[in-house]
Amino acid sequence: MESLKYSIATHGDMLEKHASDFIATHLPAYEQIWLRYIGHDGQGQMAKLIHATSADDDQRAIFSQHHYTILESSYFMHKIAEDYSEGTRITTFDGYRKLINDIMAFQAYSGRLIDNINRCAEKIGNSDFASDCIHKLKIFYFQRHIFIHGCKIPFSVDEGIFKMPSPKRDKDARVGYGQSEPWYTIHSSDMLGINNYLHGVMRELLPIVNSILYSMLPKVIPELMDENGLELEPPKKDWLSHSDNGTSIGPQGPLTFISASGMPPSEE
Repeated sequence: MESLKYSIATHGDMLEKHASDFIATHLPAYEQIWLRYIGHDGQGQMAKLIHATSADDDQRAIFSQHHYTILESSYFMHKIAEDYSEGTRITTFDGYRKLINDIMAFQAYSGRLIDNINRCAEKIGNSDFASDCIHKLKIFYFQRHIFIHGCKIPFSVDEGIFKMPSPKRDKDARVGYGQSEPWYTIHSSDMLGINNYLHGVMRELLPIVNSILYSMLPKVIPELMDENGLELEPPKKDWLSHSDNGTSIGPQGPLTFISASGMPPSEE
């Protein structure tokens, strides 16, 4: 009888299930690596890797942590961008404070995303492979530094619609806002809507992240798995009932938050 196969929408943890449509649309390479190398045993742990040595298990554990962080960072950036549309108006101080916090969190997630891509690549490849991956993301890392390490980004506001200067894409760029430009040099023509910036970053960033993850796939399959005779234990028939038995987060594993009733918490 053919064994069951993993699906992140069915066998993922709370985050992965919630983000399954996002993964299918924007990061399908994440699932391709996950379902063949990581999996989920339903109790907050990775699926067992058959024929693995302790070194194999250690390598996979570290890789999976960085791999998972790539998803969380990407998805939370996506959710922040979703909160801002062309017509989003901010008319209170609390709304303004949320905007600032969201933008700073967006940039922090961007930096964490890039750092963890680097560590994933180093874990299954080498420093040259990791450098090639990070080079594709240098624009985003540069812009992250403007927000995190520079002074406050100035805004303009028109009837509750907030705009910001477009950040430079590298230190030699002749246009855009950098860490050293005085605010008074910014013109109204330099400003773009907050939503345009956030959504523009995601449209450019996600295809690059997905392509990098696809470039990791041959290093996992076949180099790590097939050449070493490794095989991921398939999900059991009773996986769903087994996964809802009230267990909590495993120390190495993904989220399996279960309430006292034995059901996942509400998304509200």
